[in-house]
Amino acid sequence: MKIKLLKKIEFNLNALNSYVKDKIAGAIMKKVTLIPFLQPVFNEDNLVVGVEVLLREKKRNIYNSLGDIILDLEGSNNIDLITCNLIREVKLKFINLQNMLPHGFEFSFNVLAAQLNNKDVVNAICDFNDSFNMDISINIEIVEREFICLEDSVALNIKKMKELGVKFSLDDFGSGSSSMIYINKGIFDVVKLDKSLTITKDNCLVYGRLIYSITQAIHNLCHENRVKILAEGVENEKQLYLLKKLNIQLFQGYLLARPMSLSDFIFYYLVCNER
Repeated sequence: MKIKLLKKIEFNLNALNSYVKDKIAGAIMKKVTLIPFLQPVFNEDNLVVGVEVLLREKKRNIYNSLGDIILDLEGSNNIDLITCNLIREVKLKFINLQNMLPHGFEFSFNVLAAQLNNKDVVNAICDFNDSFNMDISINIEIVEREFICLEDSVALNIKKMKELGVKFSLDDFGSGSSSMIYINKGIFDVVKLDKSLTITKDNCLVYGRLIYSITQAIHNLCHENRVKILAEGVENEKQLYLLKKLNIQLFQGYLLARPMSLSDFIFYYLVCNER
């Protein structure tokens, strides 16, 4: 009897917690205008090979990072709708421009692992993938604030999407939330080194030896899967040079390009390159 009562109390508390989170997120959505921004990703030759799609809050024509707002949104049921709308908005903006995009170009979206159990989110991902030619890919960056644990149903959905050509990244590796356990299972196409790992001091990589060990371990585990490694937080030329020497293939950071609006990306990286 006591166990049943405790389970009922736990269920009611969880329901109340979910209700409160949805209310908070709903209030935020009424006040906040969310705008998609793009941060370019570069290869070893400093060529743009993709973008990470980010959300910005628009206030009085000023675009701000979401900060703690994103945590409130991620903890609610609203996050699935936000993700679907974001994927569709980017698709509609670029579907008629795909011939201007470089070969092998990737659009990366941040998605919580649990969202890959949501039918609408999975459909939005697959629809994006089907809307572009085979040279253009959608890459899902799996984001977790804690240790990543992929449920069997999520892993199955990932497998099905990969068979369709969808790519997956392990985000924020080295931040304490990522796990090596999934790297050698063929799930991830890209491993993103968290910017806390790539910092420099006195013209040296603070964690250079650790990065070397990580890259060697990943390459040894995934030599057949050809997993690429992306360094986040690249902010100076020396840092970029040192990371390239460690066989990092992809780079992202303020040195190379800051997040920008969809229109600015199209103008600076597509229109201008056509001239």
